[in-house]
Amino acid sequence: MPLVGGGGAGNTAGGNPAGVSKSLAYMGGDTWAGWSGLVLINNSTVEMFNFVTPSSPLIVNFQYYMDHSAGSPGSNEYVGWILTIDGSTIIRNILKATTLQHYNDFDPNTFVLPANSTCKIESYTNQDENIYTSAVMTCKQIGGN
Repeated sequence: MPLVGGGGAGNTAGGNPAGVSKSLAYMGGDTWAGWSGLVLINNSTVEMFNFVTPSSPLIVNFQYYMDHSAGSPGSNEYVGWILTIDGSTIIRNILKATTLQHYNDFDPNTFVLPANSTCKIESYTNQDENIYTSAVMTCKQIGGN
């Protein structure tokens, strides 16, 4: 039987509608996931994710990536990500460079997001060069609905 669907929306094969998005994708059971795709920053703050959590808290494994080909950062230049929950900044994770040194890689992060909360993750830098960033997260619901 051929795989069919209409309108090009979602996964026409009837599976999980996972893909690049600012939202989380429900993967089944108690699992959610998110992929930001490439996010260009240049002396700016740009939204990577913006979503409302489900009716149970989530434990999140989050990995932020950046393209190291932007050149050598100058003194006091930085790149990083910000987690905001219901309008309050909860995490501001930055890497700061010193003259003629490259940035180190970001370590994976684990944190908990409360139920029914608006969550936003942004990528930011003060460096005046194009930097491509991306992020991947996997989430497990904690407790019942």
